[in-house]
Amino acid sequence: MEQYAFSKELSERIVRGILKGYKSYIDERNEKKQEFLISSAYAWVIGNHIDHYVAVETKDLGIRHQHSKAGYSWGYLQFLDVRNKNLFLIKNGDGIAKNKQSARRRHPDGYIEMMAKRINGNIDFSESLVVHEQMNLFPMYEQTELDLEPLEGEIQQLEEKVEQFYIVTYNINEQKMISNISLCLPHPETYELHVVDDWTKYIDTVGVKISEKDLARLADDQEPDNQVSFDV
Repeated sequence: MEQYAFSKELSERIVRGILKGYKSYIDERNEKKQEFLISSAYAWVIGNHIDHYVAVETKDLGIRHQHSKAGYSWGYLQFLDVRNKNLFLIKNGDGIAKNKQSARRRHPDGYIEMMAKRINGNIDFSESLVVHEQMNLFPMYEQTELDLEPLEGEIQQLEEKVEQFYIVTYNINEQKMISNISLCLPHPETYELHVVDDWTKYIDTVGVKISEKDLARLADDQEPDNQVSFDV
């Protein structure tokens, strides 16, 4: 699926934005940890930091961004590459279930699944089934019933602008460091994520340094589960 990979420059910019956002989150988290008696709720804003800095880093490459809530009370950014007709979101990969059978849901397809079905239907995934890692998109927890009808108009508009819908995933290891970043295409029927490009190789080359001292101050934190920090 190399034909679906992003340019090296855009890939590096997105990785730099993710790392800058994570560093910004760590700095603010540590600051509030000193200021407040309790500050664990700041763990919920990591996605806001990352989305912001990805938007800043990619703006001069022509990447547009728009706010979306996907039926929930908190928002996130959608990123649109108009020239290449690509749409992508940033998501914590630790919140993606690895066991499809244990993550069945009781409600209709969620927003991400709807976009995968409507946008990625013309992509040939056959070659990726053997050579690319797959991860199930189903959340690891039970979601509440959603009214997705109001989102139909937004998805219809996106269908007119884009031909590929991606999810950029990042993972945080036990040392609190981002250890993996991947560009993925969600399958329109199985909703599995097919890794198009592994961007982990850029983590040490884009010029964003996060010290062990910064990470050490987060070591004793009890954070909310990662899988609910970006529930769409």
